[in-house]
Amino acid sequence: MAVIATGKYNVFLKPLIDSIVKFFLKSHKITIFTFGDKDCTFYMKHKPFPYPTLMRYHQFNKQKDILKTFDYIFYSDVDMLFCKDVGSEILGDGLTACIHPYSGSRNFKNTFELNKESTAYSEDIETYCCGGFQGGTSKSFLKMSQEIADNIDKDLDRGIIARWHDETHYNKYLTEVKPSLILNRDYCTPEKDQNNNSKLIALDKNHKEIRG
Repeated sequence: MAVIATGKYNVFLKPLIDSIVKFFLKSHKITIFTFGDKDCTFYMKHKPFPYPTLMRYHQFNKQKDILKTFDYIFYSDVDMLFCKDVGSEILGDGLTACIHPYSGSRNFKNTFELNKESTAYSEDIETYCCGGFQGGTSKSFLKMSQEIADNIDKDLDRGIIARWHDETHYNKYLTEVKPSLILNRDYCTPEKDQNNNSKLIALDKNHKEIRG
């Protein structure tokens, strides 16, 4: 499991790790890799939002020689908590994606990249997926990670940042390389909408405060 925590997001790291240990793939051997600026596996300098999330795939690529030795790679946003068992149902033969909790309102007008000059531009996203929980076989994940990082660099070279940053690029990639599994909203439920089926919740927070 890969987790990124820099700046004020460090406060979420221990609770998430504790929940991973308690609920995530308990019948498998799990290694947790943390990327951050304080007491983490790999150092990652903190930068203002949106760069910590936009550049996540660059961080994975830096450690690809280590990550490729694992069967699967999964990523979770640090401001989330596992609250029920997550098992082998998330393991496919390619990428594993998760429906965005608000995918019903995600459409071209209010969510998709509108700038045709961006490598993330797309008009044919069928199922909008969240960036906060994703994974797959190490081969498929690292292939995706490299391509998305390359596309983000191409955009940055032209002064472009996609509308929803890495998540926009991620969804564009999924139009080209279909995931082998798409999980339902139980694997990414806003805390305020938590129900008896929720397995992973996205914690409520003051985005303006925490992103400093």
